[in-house]
Amino acid sequence: MTGNIRDSSRVLLQGAVELLLFLPVAFLIQAFLLGNEAGWLWLILALLGYPAGLLINRLFTFKHPFMITLVGIVIGCACSALLFGVTKTGALSAVVLSASLSRGGLMAVSMRLFRLQARHYIIGIFVYFFVSLFFGRAEAFQPYKIPLIVFGLAVLMLTLFASNSSYVNDESLSGSDRPSVEPTVRKQNRMLVGIIAAVAVLIVFTYQIQAALTSLWNAFRNWLQQLFAGGGTENAPPPQAEPPAAPPALPQGDAKTLPPWVDYIMYGIVALVGLFVLYLLLRKLRHLPEWLKKLREQMLKLFGREKINMAQGYVDEVASIPKTGRLGGLFRSKSKEPRIRYRDLQDNESRLRYLYRQRLGRQVKAGYSFKPFLTPLETDNELQEQRAGKAPSEPLAQPYSEVRYGGKKITDQELQRILEREDKGGR
Repeated sequence: MTGNIRDSSRVLLQGAVELLLFLPVAFLIQAFLLGNEAGWLWLILALLGYPAGLLINRLFTFKHPFMITLVGIVIGCACSALLFGVTKTGALSAVVLSASLSRGGLMAVSMRLFRLQARHYIIGIFVYFFVSLFFGRAEAFQPYKIPLIVFGLAVLMLTLFASNSSYVNDESLSGSDRPSVEPTVRKQNRMLVGIIAAVAVLIVFTYQIQAALTSLWNAFRNWLQQLFAGGGTENAPPPQAEPPAAPPALPQGDAKTLPPWVDYIMYGIVALVGLFVLYLLLRKLRHLPEWLKKLREQMLKLFGREKINMAQGYVDEVASIPKTGRLGGLFRSKSKEPRIRYRDLQDNESRLRYLYRQRLGRQVKAGYSFKPFLTPLETDNELQEQRAGKAPSEPLAQPYSEVRYGGKKITDQELQRILEREDKGGR
């Protein structure tokens, strides 16, 4: 019982964050499709659908996604028909409630597969941005402008904390399943992110804060004027000035204004230019450590210091393996380097290393979290442990390690046997 309550609370919190990321879509539906008289009961039901789907799947113990989704659709449509009938609100509630019930049921099978990554928070930020850009001036959307700003700030803070936590955890080298970060480092890191979030809030509410401070200053100045005014004497009213002469009337006629779609096109062009500039900046940021290193070397040469060689001992070859859940995955291009093909390789050692990278890449796509600080043999042992209950794969890490680190030569017959095993395994 305690476990169900704890898991339901976690799923409810996850559902609240997911709905918060895409809340502007609900504002649009409420403003332009349902109207203010429909209420928000359909959205509350969607939030409660997450823990309800978890408990329902715990009761029926379904494992296949099809059955979980089917049960969620049936229950969602039935509840929406009973509460709202055959209406627009009922149809919308059926779709949203079915999706939340299905997602909650899938979380009961595997919670880790549905954890929000930094890229999901970035998508939520863009949803708020585009809704505010294209619908912020619409008359029907005016009651939702203040909630959009408030919830947008909440999403911005969540994005900062989530991306920062993901980066710190990925950079903490630990052999255990959980990342190891010193409490002092984590505290200072969170404090820095909190300061950045506070500055972002102040920037967003600059005009409101300025208006409030101006009003306070005017009230304080009026109070001082009344306090130091002449004791008890009534001030004479100021003389009435004659009103200025009215300016000559302008010729009557309809003012020529551009249609609204021209403004939308200009907004879209500005947004595309901003995204392109952001993309270029993110591409250049990866060169920043190399530029700083070159600048340091130039400064050492300038002041006549000897360059200290920090690379002592054996330096391994560097291979770039993409990590899942990182912020740069949104903007990373896949065509920066020419693709290497198996038939273009010149020797058997290169072909064996190619096969090993291919197998490791398939495991990463299947959900394996690659740890660059493990040796190939340790990585293979970890993969074998994850395949518990399945047919074990033929070890490829041992011949790979002998070829790469031991300088062993591999014959055509040995490579052919490895190729046959890989073909059977689905190369």
